This record gives sequence, C-alpha cells and structure tokens, in this order.
Amino acid sequence: SVKSAAPIKLPYTPDPDSYMYTDAVNPDSWLGIYMEYAKECEAPTAFHFWTGVALIGACTHHKFWIDRGKYELYLNNYILLSTAIAGGKSIAAELGTNVIRFANKFLNEGGPTGSPAHRASVNILPEDSTKESLIEDLAFRVMYDRDPKTGVAREYHVDSTGLLMLDELSNLLGKTAYSAEAMVPFLTSIYAIREYRKSTRHSGKATLKNCALSIVACCAPSWLLDTVTPVM
Repeated sequence: SVKSAAPIKLPYTPDPDSYMYTDAVNPDSWLGIYMEYAKECEAPTAFHFWTGVALIGACTHHKFWIDRGKYELYLNNYILLSTAIAGGKSIAAELGTNVIRFANKFLNEGGPTGSPAHRASVNILPEDSTKESLIEDLAFRVMYDRDPKTGVAREYHVDSTGLLMLDELSNLLGKTAYSAEAMVPFLTSIYAIREYRKSTRHSGKATLKNCALSIVACCAPSWLLDTVTPVM
C-alpha cells in the first residue's frame, strides 16, 4: 500500500537581493506589511515589492498623484515580472490578485452599488482582454443611485481605472511582433492621459477619462526578446 506523507514545510531562505527592497520600505507601511505577508512565498522579494507597488496604484484609482510641477504623476504602473520558467513570477502575481479579490469582497459587502465602499473596489480586468474589450471595460460611465437617507437621486462618475494581472504577457500582446505592435501604442497612449476616445464595434464611441490602468505581467526573457522590438 502507498501512504501519503504529511507535507513538509521547508525552511524559508530569503533571496540574496532581498535587502535592497526590505531595507528601503517602512515595515509599518502597507507595502512593508504586504512584503512581510508575502515573504515565505516561493518568489523573489523584488517580485513581491513591485506587485505591491502595482496594487497600491490600482487601489488609489485616479485620486492621488505626485506634483511634478509641469504635470501630475499618478500611482498606476505597468510592471513586468520576467524570469525563467518556475522562477516565481506567477506566484507573486497570483498572491497580489488574491489580496485584491479579498478586498473587493469586503468592500462590496459594505454597501450597495454606488456606495463609497463599493466605489472603492478595484476593477479587475479579464486576463484574455483585447484592445477592444479593454476600451469597453474601462469606459468612463455616469452612474446614478439614491441617497439612503433622503431617497434623492444622485450622480457619480466611474473613472477609467482597473487592474490587469497577466500570467503570460503574450495573452495580451499576442504571440508575434506584428500582433504586439497593435497593443503597445494603445497602452502607451492611455498610460497618463486624461481622455481617450475610440470607436468600437459593439458600443459605438467609447471615452476613457481619468485613465489609471495598472498592469502586472509575467513573461520569459526569451519571449520578450523575440516579440518586443526596439521600434515599438
């Protein structure tokens, strides 16, 4: 007979470059607490750090910025986790996604659609998104609800913000340099602009306002070298 052995928990060994991130982060900050929470996962500390940075950008939507004098720098980022197969990139990305899913569940239970708690939730975008579907899912919307005390209708806006977690960057950019050339300029255009207009096949004209898309994408270095060209 075959008996299943109890799972063995291997001792945690930090990666040698972890001090570069742990020493630079306040342990009492949200990012410091997140990195402490994630440290025993089988992924480089750098991946947890940058995933945490992307989560902060997604959760702050388009409401916080750094004043750079001539322009405002918002907190959304496009993060690329690149390493060989089984290097821990997907583990770091999935852990971050689960944290946001839990937060969304908590916020959505905190009030009806349109309530401050519901509006604070993060728009998690499908991994198989295309350019067309991203435009539709991020489209700026004017919504209405009713004041729970007075019953008076009130208007609120849904900005073009969201979080896109990609286990494989090729799911978004495609398998070839030709397919990637269609997506990269679009992602570059919406990174920091206030408004983006586009005609779509299904819903006619769509407008993105107050764009703040956060991306964490995983890929192997070999795919990156073969697909992304310097002219993009």
